Amino acid sequence: MGNENKYYFFNSQDFNLTDVKQMSSVISKIKPSILVNCAAYTDVDGAESDELISSKINEEGVRLLAGICYPNTKIIHISSDYVFDGCQSDPYTSDSQPNPLSIYGKSKLGGEIALKDSACDYLILRTSWVFSEFGRNFLKTIHKLSFQQSNLKVINDQIGTPTYAVDLAEAILYFINNDGFKKFSRSTLHFSGADSCSWYDFAKIIIRITKNKFDDVTLEKLGSISTSGFQQAAPRPKNSALKSDSYFNNLDCLNLPLEYKIEEVLDKIQEH
Repeated sequence: MGNENKYYFFNSQDFNLTDVKQMSSVISKIKPSILVNCAAYTDVDGAESDELISSKINEEGVRLLAGICYPNTKIIHISSDYVFDGCQSDPYTSDSQPNPLSIYGKSKLGGEIALKDSACDYLILRTSWVFSEFGRNFLKTIHKLSFQQSNLKVINDQIGTPTYAVDLAEAILYFINNDGFKKFSRSTLHFSGADSCSWYDFAKIIIRITKNKFDDVTLEKLGSISTSGFQQAAPRPKNSALKSDSYFNNLDCLNLPLEYKIEEVLDKIQEH
């Protein structure tokens, strides 16, 4: 497969994981050879009080999708670091045993199991702490708060691997364009940023670069706080850092530091 591929993009209104009729209609019409499922219910705390909707999208929706895609369409399914309990000190590999702590994590693991139980050809691609200039994510939240608050506290004892969404897209395209399914049919791989850090360390870099680029920052003091001192409805893994599989080692994006990626996103925000 090469650059002659044709790509289609759909939002949740045009391709709803809970609507079998709509999904079947879209897939019948465009007949994709590969479908990349980026859709998910991602409100980690919200899932604790609304387990039904989390399960309906993240688990049952994937099961329905696999049934519709078989046998002609392969699936690349994006999963989460939250399928792990965070009890080990080293980054998790794609062979590590999942043990989710939260309803959200359990629903994402349920989606993985739904694929494994199906007859569909799939790749489960786990990633973590995704950020970009679009949508809602940690980088954009910290950047926004830098102009609204003088003091801010961020959790310092949860460790992960922040991942730039553009890099994740590059990894997916690399897999597609290099016949990844020939080697990794019905498999699970990890792809995430190369640098592990805490939310607090992540925020420090965001704020430092924000102050260098913008004049009206109000934030004067960034403090740290432990998980036990910060109220969150859903339990989080203390260490959910992922180790990217060696299959992706040829990607140049893995050789660039997190700081570079943050600066790139803030440059794009500044342009707009």
